[in-house]
Amino acid sequence: VSMFHGFNNLNGLELSVMPTIPVFCGEDAAFQVLLNRDGQRKHETLELYFRGSTISNAGLGDYRQEQVPVFLATEQRGECPAPKLYVRSRFPTGLFTAWSVVNLQMRCLVYPKPIAVPLEQIFDNGGGSDESELVRSGTEDFYGFRSFTPGDSLKQVSWKNVARGQGMMVKQFVDYIDEQLWLEWDMFFGFGQEERLSRLCFCVLQLAGSDATFGLRLPGLEIAPGSSKQNRLRMLQALALYGRVPSENVIDESKGG
Repeated sequence: VSMFHGFNNLNGLELSVMPTIPVFCGEDAAFQVLLNRDGQRKHETLELYFRGSTISNAGLGDYRQEQVPVFLATEQRGECPAPKLYVRSRFPTGLFTAWSVVNLQMRCLVYPKPIAVPLEQIFDNGGGSDESELVRSGTEDFYGFRSFTPGDSLKQVSWKNVARGQGMMVKQFVDYIDEQLWLEWDMFFGFGQEERLSRLCFCVLQLAGSDATFGLRLPGLEIAPGSSKQNRLRMLQALALYGRVPSENVIDESKGG
């Protein structure tokens, strides 16, 4: 009887794909699966997972639908295809296991893992622009933290960090000098392809948090300067897919990946 109820618990369960938000390399991709029941069966005590990954628990007790994130570690940039999805149930007693394997053909866009670079020195590394300086110390845009040194103003100390036992950290602010900037491949001459992409990714994220208007030049690709969210997403997608052959059109972050 328990075995019958276990398999019956999966019978009639419908699965569909929801948009997946892009992630940075090294983060877990959260593939969104929508569970739906077309009858009165509740489909309780469900487990969804990829082989070797974390199990996501779900169940359609009092609801007809539930959106469940199923996680997968990412190890490289580009389009990350989800492997076959396992749907398992030990309902009702836990003595027997009913399971099914489905291929929902889900994909997640994976951006390069950002590598921090000092923005105030970036154009000293061989960029093709005429500007000699990208940012300078200032008061406008928050840039990050550094260790306290004698002579620093106590007004710029992050007292929250002190309260957390993280030591005396000073807030750094910068002013973005140029109204229009170019991030270029040759700024990081001497680095390998992935190292360049990771550093350019960091620059895109930093500049996107300011009022700067900036463009991106990669070998064979140029994205005109802009300051919109859409422009930022185009640049991140270009960095993610550089040298890759996408299997289909990549959807922007506002709609998923």
